[in-house]
Amino acid sequence: MEREITPIVLREGYEFINDCSESDVIVVGAGPAGLTCAYELAKSDVDVTIVERKLYVGGGMTGGGMLFPAGVIMEETAEVLEEVGVELRPAEAGLLAFNPVEAAIKLANAALEAGARILVGIEVEDVIERRGRVCGVVVNWTAVKAANMHVDPLALEAEYTVDATGHEAAVCKLAGIEVKGEGPMWAERGEELVVKHTQEVKPGLFVAGMAASAVKGAYRMGPIFGGMLESGKKAAEEILERLTE
Repeated sequence: MEREITPIVLREGYEFINDCSESDVIVVGAGPAGLTCAYELAKSDVDVTIVERKLYVGGGMTGGGMLFPAGVIMEETAEVLEEVGVELRPAEAGLLAFNPVEAAIKLANAALEAGARILVGIEVEDVIERRGRVCGVVVNWTAVKAANMHVDPLALEAEYTVDATGHEAAVCKLAGIEVKGEGPMWAERGEELVVKHTQEVKPGLFVAGMAASAVKGAYRMGPIFGGMLESGKKAAEEILERLTE
């Protein structure tokens, strides 16, 4: 059986990665903002690839609040979680509680079911740029980077790239965008500003989620996730508008 397993893995893996080599949109980071962005785009038949450096999806969401298995969301920003079937429990002051692992899994599944692809264990080490426009990303295995081995990377091209890498804003840094770093915690303003600052920061490059807050120096908000989801949704809507012009 071993001799059959290996060629199956090589063949199927090659075909999958080859399909990812050219997409309409590449989303870097499979956290709540990235998953939501990919889900919303894929629902509209946009060809989307998510690139995640870890071996799991969900980003910081799965850690809940200080590793307690609970997250919080405002009622008015809970639409996406409701749509993908996450159980929401009423709490105080117009807030809802949910299981963050359930949310991460169901968001990822919704994105996959809508047609998005997810690559894990792959890290972005540079961007592709032509005449001042970001046209995709340069990638390598996360394990190769961790081992500090010199191995030439490969490239994944796209019309638009979304930096949803969280606090690091890693793609923006690679693209030469100033990253101010997020400010102190103010949950209400942080929720508002993460959506406000979701935008195209360089031709072909959008920023979403905590990466948007980091770029602009906006407040952090802790384990409340509505702003993350709304940010991902806004990025998807703006990209979809560009793609359909």
